[in-house]
Amino acid sequence: MHVNISQRGYYTFRSESEFWSDGSLYNGTFDPNFRGINLVASGHYIGSSSQFFIGYPLETNVTYILVYSTYYAGIIGDFRVVSIGPESLTLIPYKLPSK
Repeated sequence: MHVNISQRGYYTFRSESEFWSDGSLYNGTFDPNFRGINLVASGHYIGSSSQFFIGYPLETNVTYILVYSTYYAGIIGDFRVVSIGPESLTLIPYKLPSK
């Protein structure tokens, strides 16, 4: 998901779903074949919760991509990402560029 903000500051993201989840925040681009490139923050399930949590200071006019994934392969279903920050933000679906 593209993360669009209008005010810089510290933002948090957490998932809500019925399955174990991971989240990763990228600056610029995301390539699933090289998941460590442009990675700025990642969040795995916390404690007894199966949901991810990420907190990171975001800047305006920077492209951020939030990637949601399940902890186990082949799991599909509904999920929600909740965000909190100094101003509301927009999450827009992200489609990988064609090669």
